Amino acid sequence: MTPFSRPSANCGLDNCPNEILVKILVLISPHDTFQAALAYRRIAELTRTDWLWQLKLLKDFPFKPSDNTQPSEKEKTYLSTYIRLSSPKVSFAGDKANVAELNDENWSRIPDESSPFGQVIRLKWVCWMAVDGEFRNVRAGQYEVVWRLKVVGRTHPTLFRTCFSYEVVKGNVFLEEQPGEDFWIGLKSDEWTEFKISQRMVVTDTDAGKTVKCHVRDVDSNYAKNGLWLDWVKMERVGWGVGDDKAFY
Repeated sequence: MTPFSRPSANCGLDNCPNEILVKILVLISPHDTFQAALAYRRIAELTRTDWLWQLKLLKDFPFKPSDNTQPSEKEKTYLSTYIRLSSPKVSFAGDKANVAELNDENWSRIPDESSPFGQVIRLKWVCWMAVDGEFRNVRAGQYEVVWRLKVVGRTHPTLFRTCFSYEVVKGNVFLEEQPGEDFWIGLKSDEWTEFKISQRMVVTDTDAGKTVKCHVRDVDSNYAKNGLWLDWVKMERVGWGVGDDKAFY
């Protein structure tokens, strides 16, 4: 017998075993789960049990390693773990970047207290630029792709021939965007800014579960580029989240 079993003499949902209610709650979104909890006290009680969120973790994040779906010492509950996995701020950061020529001559990783990750990627001087951020097992939905970056010194003109793109690997989505000169000129030197690609990424049901890559590339390798710092890239899902209307990869 599961820890939820208890007899009830009432009708309706009150006469439905907890095991059945939990199976239903596991199938619906967290938003609908919490909406139901607001309307029905018994469901609210179930949302406070760790067993429900353990089952939802197994269903919604089957691709995660088992150690990532276990509550940490800080989190302590499966609900806290579910919220972390559902709404991570970013999955790609300076310490996980795939960067061509990351050799302290062209690109380097440096400590930066303003970064949530403690370090960023700094471009010193390079003609051929290639930086990738990778997101695996992306769910279907619409996403806004945002890069956190800054330029240091009088380097804006060297970056005019830089483009940002995203793609679904072995999928049907690809978009490339090159910010105009006005964008680079308008950036304040030495200040972090968030650059959002103007067109949302749409991941269809056909492409769901595949890998998404976000790129920074040069358009013309004949021009040397320098002074660009990259902190992170995030994919912000529109229209869903735990306690919010957005979720992040």
